[in-house]
Amino acid sequence: MFDKFKKNLIILVLSFVVSGCASPLKNDDYRYKKELDYFSPVDMSPQLIKMNYKEKYSYLILLIDNSPSMSQLYRGRSKKEYLQIIYDRLTQTLPKMLRIEKTKLLFGGVGEKTLSEALLNSNQLLANSERSSTILILSEWNKITSDSRSAAEQLLLTYDDNLCINMIGVGNLHANKGLLNWKGCGVTINADSISTPIRMADFVRKVFFLSRPMLMMTAYMTIWIVVKILKQE
Repeated sequence: MFDKFKKNLIILVLSFVVSGCASPLKNDDYRYKKELDYFSPVDMSPQLIKMNYKEKYSYLILLIDNSPSMSQLYRGRSKKEYLQIIYDRLTQTLPKMLRIEKTKLLFGGVGEKTLSEALLNSNQLLANSERSSTILILSEWNKITSDSRSAAEQLLLTYDDNLCINMIGVGNLHANKGLLNWKGCGVTINADSISTPIRMADFVRKVFFLSRPMLMMTAYMTIWIVVKILKQE
């Protein structure tokens, strides 16, 4: 009878081990969620002040996909609605200390420009603005074509490191994965992956803020290089 008890105990333990190995996913893993969870934005201000972060930009150009395919369903909603919810969560997460002016441009709809044309047209807005600026694209991944990539590269050639092009994409990422690596700075990310409060806060920090220690390090490096050059002369 004791042997039977040991046998049942071993089977019970093994069943727990197997079930644990078969379910390694955390309950907040966005890749396996069919719907968006409740969202309560993270208050980033105390941490940003504590870590001495500085605002990167005062002007944001939004390029929003308005093409007919955005009406297709994605995770129970149209892609347009899904991206709008993600953008709303972004604006809810932006700290009040961040004073940023926005210009919205639609592309892809009837009578509207393509993404590549919208990117090139944003050049005029950038040229007329004396403020630090950045671009954020809200779009399906399949809008990233060789034309839109070429347009982005033209902008980056003009503004170099003074311009970052960011993108929040929706849909099948793998269809155009090879076209997503801009040569310049910027964050390119899947809408699903920033749907939760903490992930969205991290995205906002990366896109809109820069740590002052990094700025000081850059300044010190610049001074050090200048001193070395002067000594050589």
